[in-house]
Amino acid sequence: MSGDDPRVTDDWQVDDRVVAFETEYFEVGYDVVERPDGERSRYYWIEPADVVAVVPVTDDGDIVLVEEYEPQLDGVTLGCPSGGIHDGESPADAARRELREETGYVADDLTELLTYRPEQWIRMDCTVFLAENLVEREPDRDEGEEIAVHTVPVEDAVDATLAADVVHGAQVTPLTIAIAEGLS
Repeated sequence: MSGDDPRVTDDWQVDDRVVAFETEYFEVGYDVVERPDGERSRYYWIEPADVVAVVPVTDDGDIVLVEEYEPQLDGVTLGCPSGGIHDGESPADAARRELREETGYVADDLTELLTYRPEQWIRMDCTVFLAENLVEREPDRDEGEEIAVHTVPVEDAVDATLAADVVHGAQVTPLTIAIAEGLS
C-alpha cells in the first residue's frame, strides 16, 4: 500500500459518547471526536449484541445453508446459520445453539475462524466458526422462525448465497472466511 499511514493514533480523542435511542436489541448514538487537526465531529453508530455465524460442513463435504425471509431486509436470504450471543453465553456456545436451532445439526468439532466487524457503522463483533462431524437431529427453532435447510457443495456455496433474493455481507463473509482458511 502507498500513501500516508492510515492507522488510528492517540491523536483521535473521544470527548463524549451520546446514546440517542435505545431498544432491548440495540443502541443508536454518536461519539463526539476531536480529530488530529483539532476539529470536532460526530461519528454515528449502532450497537447491537455480538453475533456468531457457523459454516457447517457435512461428512459428504457439503455446506449447510439456511433460507429464510428477513423482515428487516424485506426479502429472502440464503446463508450460514447465525444469531445473537445471549448474556453470559460464550461465542462457541452461541454457535452450537444457533446451529441446532436453525438446522437441527449438532457439531462434534467446532473451530473458531475469525472475529470481525461486519460494518463500519455497527459496533458488533461477528465470530465465525467452522462446524464439522455433524450429527443430524430435529431443529430447536425459536418461535416464529420459518427456515428451509439446504446443503450445497462447497464450490457452489458462495454462488448460491449470491443468488438469493437479498444478499448481504453477513451471509457471504462467513463462507469467504472459511474458504480463505482452507475449506475446499
